[in-house]
Amino acid sequence: MTERPPTDSTPITAPEVPHPEHLFSSVVAAIGDGIVVIDAAGRIVAFNPGAERLFGYTADELLGEPLERLVPAEHSEAHNAAMAGFLLAGPNTRSMAERELIEGVRQDGSRFPAAITIASIYQEGQWYGVALVRDISDYVERNNDLLARLEQQQRLAQTDALTGLWNRRALHAAIERELARVERGHDPFTLVYMDLDHFKPVNDTWGHAFGDEILIRTAQRFGAFFRAMDFVARVGGDEFAVLAPASAATYIARRVETLRHQLRTEFHRWGVAGVTLSAGVLTCRMACTDAERCVRAADALMYRAKHGGRDSITSGVLDTGGLVTPCGRPLPEFATAVYCG
Repeated sequence: MTERPPTDSTPITAPEVPHPEHLFSSVVAAIGDGIVVIDAAGRIVAFNPGAERLFGYTADELLGEPLERLVPAEHSEAHNAAMAGFLLAGPNTRSMAERELIEGVRQDGSRFPAAITIASIYQEGQWYGVALVRDISDYVERNNDLLARLEQQQRLAQTDALTGLWNRRALHAAIERELARVERGHDPFTLVYMDLDHFKPVNDTWGHAFGDEILIRTAQRFGAFFRAMDFVARVGGDEFAVLAPASAATYIARRVETLRHQLRTEFHRWGVAGVTLSAGVLTCRMACTDAERCVRAADALMYRAKHGGRDSITSGVLDTGGLVTPCGRPLPEFATAVYCG
């Protein structure tokens, strides 16, 4: 017999509404997140199917067991104390996201990062703690990958593509940090500006690929020669710089002099015997200058060395009076650029 559709005169019966407790139990059983309930003694009294899938235990295996079964051993004591305090605080709900990282421990001993929301409820004369647990492994993995790529991009933005040394932008940032230290009363720093003499004929004679190889080898030599705390950068072309924090200029100047002699031997061995090194060694004592002024002052000292015949070093001090060489004579042609008034 075919059922007839209801007519306007046919009474419509409303669907039966399930009992709230039955409906809630169905939701708890179906939800993908884990729900774990503990009593005031920290014993597990409820463990939904989502928690079974998440931790690898059945509810029967954990009911009556301490919650610390699901927590890393090194954190169990602190976790128990925190949960006890949470329950004593009365009705409350909060996310545990403010902790650096929350981990759950599966039955097989493996761990997973978890996002957890906890609540306290009062039922039949006693307090219970309820935790909603979600595995965020995928989120953490994506986030770590994003951070790694961001760090790589930041590094590339501050790195010279040819030599792998820091670039001019990174050098300026490092100088600004040192200037801030000087302003707070720390020791002056030394900035070395170096240029390879007679390098252009290398490119013109043997080509840029060969010239690039010489620059790479020179950069490697710089990186191995200076201290780990020193900041070595390629400023551009055949020009390099070294920032030496809290270092005496006389010590750095001696080191650069040693490097100059060693490089002369290396250049000969690499087949570019005509290439030499000129350098300006600047001690910066000014707290009111900026990075560009420091670089220009060190560059001025380097050009003074080149104008004096190349293959040499000139030292100077950048102070409130401007740029002064060790003999006490100012460099008036650069005074406007470096003076801090």
